[in-house]
Amino acid sequence: MAKLGAMPSRKSWRPRAADPEQAALVSRALASLNPNQREVVYLRYYEGWSEGEIGERLGFGPRTVRYHLAQAAKRLVEWRDPEGSS
Repeated sequence: MAKLGAMPSRKSWRPRAADPEQAALVSRALASLNPNQREVVYLRYYEGWSEGEIGERLGFGPRTVRYHLAQAAKRLVEWRDPEGSS
């Protein structure tokens, strides 16, 4: 996994939510992701980077970036609803 020089430390990276309960929930959900998933989610959705920029920074191809984003989304859905009920 590539090192990110500009990425905030885990302690300083907190979800931006007005409701402290919601922020804690999002923090726990993000903590359930593996490091690659967390990095691509952070760069894509918190920093607004394109898939190409993320891939260049982390040394991944565009398909790998999309794979990590898709796996992260799947994991977050499972985390939110582990039984699979809607």
